[in-house]
Amino acid sequence: MHMRPRRLTAAILLGAATATIVVGWAGSANGRAAWSPGSALPGLGPGRVWSVATSPKTAGLVLAGTDAGVFVSVNSGATWTASTLKAGRVWTVGFDSRDPTRLFAGTDGKGVYLSTDDGATWTDVSAGLQELTVRTLAFGLDGIAAGTNRGVALSPDGTAWHDGGLDQYSISALAVAANTPSLLLVAS
Repeated sequence: MHMRPRRLTAAILLGAATATIVVGWAGSANGRAAWSPGSALPGLGPGRVWSVATSPKTAGLVLAGTDAGVFVSVNSGATWTASTLKAGRVWTVGFDSRDPTRLFAGTDGKGVYLSTDDGATWTDVSAGLQELTVRTLAFGLDGIAAGTNRGVALSPDGTAWHDGGLDQYSISALAVAANTPSLLLVAS
């Protein structure tokens, strides 16, 4: 089976010691993706990239959560710009699955931030969060889940949060089951 090469819209992180973004092309003749280095993230220095997310709506729009805040690319990772969210470490970034114009960032000790203008400006939307270190976000049809150092927080819209339980655990990964949106998978 021969697939036509196409540029992936995702930026992928390789190497935790230094922030290296690489961009992949899927569908080579041998079935492997072709990889090439993306550009550096200006101002990141020796910091790390902790998460990346691609827009399901806007082709080429990619977010990177880093030690120096959020970086934005509008060309699939070829170039990057530091956003106005410089809240220190940003553990996780993502797009609301119900409205992909809503971008979210989970920070280290400063809660959750929302952007509705492709990352140009950010608003603190941490009302109700009992723990402000947000290590992971999961987006479902019924709302958003945040994995924190003290369990899970839930929100119907990402702006008002309530306790979702598991307070005795530090949550490092969350996922919403696509075929059963009320099922939330948790790892600590």
